[in-house]
Amino acid sequence: MFDSGKYIRETGIIGPGCRERFVPLLPDGPLTGLAVGAAGVSELRSPYVMYRPRSSTSVVLGTLEGQGWLSTDEGDRTLRAGDLLIAPQGVNHHYETVRGRRWKIIWFNIGREIPCERVTVRTSRFLADLAGEFLDVMAEAAAGGFLHMEARMAKENYIAVMLQRILHEERRGAAIVHEERLRLLWRTVAADPARPWRLPELARLAGYSSEHLNRICRQRYGMPAVAHLTDLRMQHAAQLLGQGTHKLQAVAERCGYQNAFAFSVAFKRHFSLSPRKFLAVQRPQA
Repeated sequence: MFDSGKYIRETGIIGPGCRERFVPLLPDGPLTGLAVGAAGVSELRSPYVMYRPRSSTSVVLGTLEGQGWLSTDEGDRTLRAGDLLIAPQGVNHHYETVRGRRWKIIWFNIGREIPCERVTVRTSRFLADLAGEFLDVMAEAAAGGFLHMEARMAKENYIAVMLQRILHEERRGAAIVHEERLRLLWRTVAADPARPWRLPELARLAGYSSEHLNRICRQRYGMPAVAHLTDLRMQHAAQLLGQGTHKLQAVAERCGYQNAFAFSVAFKRHFSLSPRKFLAVQRPQA
């Protein structure tokens, strides 16, 4: 156990009334395996401010007692007991004490990306239990000895499992958000497949950067966004051709292609059959 050190001081302001207790991490232990660079329990009073412009670390922070103040690019809010703050790398935010209020927190600094795209706050019922495990690890480390090392390993394993659970819940929540955004995006595209859709516009409609939309589409569909767009257009084209009432040029235009030749090339690339052969295969089944 030791008071605030250089690792924390370089990122903010810590007043003399603050007490920070760091978990002594085991070398090559389960927490370092999760890229946890530091973790601890802090009892804070003003002034205490952590500025994290485009933070180089991800942060998981829970309020145990009292309250703090969080500012992000999306707004400000109070952090109260039971609130769990999750902040990914590269996102602007800062948190601080409220004048005249004490603030007791538990926290992890993680030196890698986490499954979270923006600063989020949610409630957690596990914070008090997790803080208890932190304090037990500190006590075991202070006692020393071989048996105590075994106890430390067991405790740290449990803490690592709890951290993974927190991040898993965040990943699951993010997946639900992604699924809904993708559903709305492709429903919009399916309503107007003839429109000359481009990646930046698709990304804007989904609320992502182009790179992030491609990343999510690869995870969800196994292909980038424009490839999935082509897949949707080809499925639509196959339905139109199967109706047998549309000329090839009309199908091409309704699927976003300027001429029948470009459409036929894309169709054959997708189905390994030309539109004419595709129709020949489909008709006996009618």
